[in-house]
Amino acid sequence: MKRTTYHFKSLVILVLILLSLGVACQTQKETTVTSVPPTELPPKDAEADFYFERGLAYARKGDYDRAIADYDKAIELDPQYALAYAARGIACFNKGDYDRAIADYDKAIELDPQFAEAYGNRGLAYDEKGDYDHAIADYDRLIELNPRLAQTYGNRGLAYVHKGDYDRAIVDLDQAIELDPQYALAYVSRGLAYVEKGDYDRAIADYDWAIELDPQFALAYGNRGVAYACKGDYDRAIADYDQAIELDPQLAEAYGKRGFAYAHKGDYDRAIADYDQAIELDPQYALAYANRGFAYLYKGDYDRAIADLDQAIQLDPQYAEAYNNRGLAHAYKGDYDRAIADYDQAIQLDPQHALAYANRGLACLNKGDYDRAITDLERALELGLDPSFEQQAEALLEKLR
Repeated sequence: MKRTTYHFKSLVILVLILLSLGVACQTQKETTVTSVPPTELPPKDAEADFYFERGLAYARKGDYDRAIADYDKAIELDPQYALAYAARGIACFNKGDYDRAIADYDKAIELDPQFAEAYGNRGLAYDEKGDYDHAIADYDRLIELNPRLAQTYGNRGLAYVHKGDYDRAIVDLDQAIELDPQYALAYVSRGLAYVEKGDYDRAIADYDWAIELDPQFALAYGNRGVAYACKGDYDRAIADYDQAIELDPQLAEAYGKRGFAYAHKGDYDRAIADYDQAIELDPQYALAYANRGFAYLYKGDYDRAIADLDQAIQLDPQYAEAYNNRGLAHAYKGDYDRAIADYDQAIQLDPQHALAYANRGLACLNKGDYDRAITDLERALELGLDPSFEQQAEALLEKLR
């Protein structure tokens, strides 16, 4: 008699909601350039001001290398020039050199402990490094120095979102909106906190406000699409992703999220096309590889699925769901040993991953290891499975006991 093989299919449920945080709070103090008669050598501080001002001009044009060279010269001429350190920090930040930016902000603050903007800009650099505790500490100090800056509350609120402290985030974002009711990004950030709390209707209301304030705000459409997707309204989600992509065709996450919505609608070809575009725009986009791999899995193209999941894991070795789905692809190919190894890794990374236990149990069942299958299926049920999977697991356990 032909042995029946068993599988649970799992869908990658992780939706990355990425906010592009600008450097809008990178402000400068007023300085003046001293005019000097050409027959006289300029005083040292005036010459430093000249290089500083020219550095600002280069920075405004986006020529950060020349800007940094001029700030270097200004600092060489006047080592106590706190503003030049801060400005060089901004240029380094915009080049993506966050460590050097932080070092310059440190020096600016050492020279002028009341330099409010330096704390705010250093907080942004810590944010970019994922060091949210240090970022929050800097935003705290900036609020002490200037409690009326809406953007500081907005940035601190977003840092709390990244830390998973959604209630504190909402308090800060409420304050940001109270100080500046036209602050569209604060509505988007608060919407993100509401999404994470599962309050999708409030999130959508915030995204609606952001779009009303700024109809060209691609990110607001993209994140509203996420909220609709979380509510299971994939058609509205796709419409919002369409709008986000129309406004910003380089927004890789919008393609990735739209692909995810198409996958939920069962349109795997469109999903794959969107993942292709997302990966072309951002070759480091691990989630797009993982979700494209899952789409190939559903289409029965297991080798392509494994290749994509390999890439997702290479980009993000802590990605438990990618191991689980790659294990599923190996299981569909009949390679239960490799499948079990992947499920083992998924469980090691996420000990609460009920579906990985269920899938490992099924792989053990298909290998004839019934005792281990029973243990894993029981553990999966303890952790909690989707109702459809729960019924399958219970039915199998009835047969095995």
